[in-house]
Amino acid sequence: MATPFHNQDPKVPTHAYVQANCAQKLKCTVFDSPHSSGALSSFRYPLSMQGKGDCKGACNGNYKNRLVTKAIRIVTVLLIATLSSSAQPLVNKKYIGHAQAKTSAAKAFLKTAVEVTPPSKGTLLKTIYAEFLVSNKGFITSIKARGSGQQYCPVKEPSALLSLYSKKKYILPEAARYIAPGKFVLSYPNGSKATIQVQQKGSYLKFTLTELTRRTGIDNVVWGPYKTTISKKIGDLISVVRSDDFAIGMLGLDDNTTSGPPSEGDMSFMYYYIHSPDPDKYPLPPDLKEGQTFSIGGDGISDVAFYARPEQYFRMNYGNGAKLEPEYGSWICMHSRDRSHEQMIYFPDYPDNIEGKANSSRHQLVEPVRVGYIGSSIALYACPDTLGLNTIEKVVLAENLPHPTIDGKWVKDPAAFRPDIAWWGVHDSLAAYAKALDITGIQDEGWGEYYPNRAKPWPKKGINFSNGTVMTIPAYGKQLQQQGLRYGLHTLCEFLQPGSNSDVTPVPSDSLSVMQRTVLTKDLAVGDSIITVKDTAYFNEYGGWEGNHTNVLKIGKELIEYDGITTKRPYTFLKIKRGYHHTSKGSYKAGTTIEKYNPIVTGVLHPIWHCRTCMLITMVNG
Repeated sequence: MATPFHNQDPKVPTHAYVQANCAQKLKCTVFDSPHSSGALSSFRYPLSMQGKGDCKGACNGNYKNRLVTKAIRIVTVLLIATLSSSAQPLVNKKYIGHAQAKTSAAKAFLKTAVEVTPPSKGTLLKTIYAEFLVSNKGFITSIKARGSGQQYCPVKEPSALLSLYSKKKYILPEAARYIAPGKFVLSYPNGSKATIQVQQKGSYLKFTLTELTRRTGIDNVVWGPYKTTISKKIGDLISVVRSDDFAIGMLGLDDNTTSGPPSEGDMSFMYYYIHSPDPDKYPLPPDLKEGQTFSIGGDGISDVAFYARPEQYFRMNYGNGAKLEPEYGSWICMHSRDRSHEQMIYFPDYPDNIEGKANSSRHQLVEPVRVGYIGSSIALYACPDTLGLNTIEKVVLAENLPHPTIDGKWVKDPAAFRPDIAWWGVHDSLAAYAKALDITGIQDEGWGEYYPNRAKPWPKKGINFSNGTVMTIPAYGKQLQQQGLRYGLHTLCEFLQPGSNSDVTPVPSDSLSVMQRTVLTKDLAVGDSIITVKDTAYFNEYGGWEGNHTNVLKIGKELIEYDGITTKRPYTFLKIKRGYHHTSKGSYKAGTTIEKYNPIVTGVLHPIWHCRTCMLITMVNG
């Protein structure tokens, strides 16, 4: 315990005097010790100061340990004598007389000790590398590196620990109460109370929303945005920001806690933004400014054209888990949505100046699933930049997140990096070349694009050789696997080809992605070419993206192509083609539901979100 510090300047608050004059330049913690009245043996010193770190009593005060300790004892005895008559027999009269002779010194020390105690500013949470201060209003007001003391929370830019989100507006906390062990209760102006479990887990903090009262109308809960002074590197996909020395980031620990603030479609889209990672090395030209946004290159269809600006300060945005904020640095954020009710979204969620260029946003239904935000959980970390990946892996392992490996190494570890071969042509020498180059991963670009088909997973087209031999894909994959080689195709797992996929034709699946829905107002016979519906909804928008203007309807088990809808009653679809993609025409009664499906690149259809995992095929190893 450090020597209690005596303030030699009565005009300066003691805690300020301590910090200004400490020989070791340490920041001591001032606190009130709990005490109980009654027996002397159970009475603890009411006020004291404890030096944190390797202080070794190095303060510049003139009081020696012996004198200060004696003063504490004097104050203690006087307080006991005053507070408890039962303590009188325990107090030696001679000692009291001696104490009374030292009254002025005791009062002076007591006055100094009281000044040492500042008002509480909140709850301090610690990891190995950083300290986070959560204020009594529920905001993170300090993110400080342990050791260097560097502050990474922008001045006058606190961050709500947890925000509520209703009707596209944030509801910020107004009070926070910490209940040991490890629980925050945040109060909000709408009357909601959020209970958050907090665990200090060494390398990171774990926050979990365990309860939210009065949650009717609360669409999302938002972890953050947590504002930082860091701006050099923005990890928009995985919610991390990095400087040369330090990194601050977060990971979602459950499937429904995803990157970024609430947005249409729960994700961002590709666009350029201006940011120089090194203003001295890459200065911005006069016509550009930090944070400015631009559309991707080209027409939004050709992959090559996307990346049209090679300058270092043209950064490609892929996600919204972190964002540059030129005024102060950046923020990181995650959110969790109540998905139990149907939503109408406007997607993609472009910056205002980009909408309607390479690709346009359009309205789309999101069907409900039984998933909510109670249980939403994040890991928040701040560490030296060189330890960022190691810290993330610790979180992944501790929280039982997916941890894929290659040759015993985590795939995100640079030590696991292995170059692959992109092969083109006949396959006679593929294995020999791979072994000669000591490369074990092969992607067969020359074979063509592989589209999944659950009914017939392997097409007739096989693996060709110069002598005319043809092997099936599984047989060839197994052969290479036995030689220690990994073989894969150019797989497009979410592209359901109308001409060759059993989920589209001849009987379309009910698990295809729906964009709009309405009902017939008149019966529809097999030979009819006029389809009359209740409303226009957003059927006037193009259904696809990537420059695709195909529009596809589904009624019963029939697909119908169309191009537009009338704007006045009776509402009818224009330029229809019934029995689209070789589906069977049918007869339908008024009141029957008709849906618009989601075609994407080259007119292929899209599976609904929760059906995608069953279609993932990335490697062909037999």
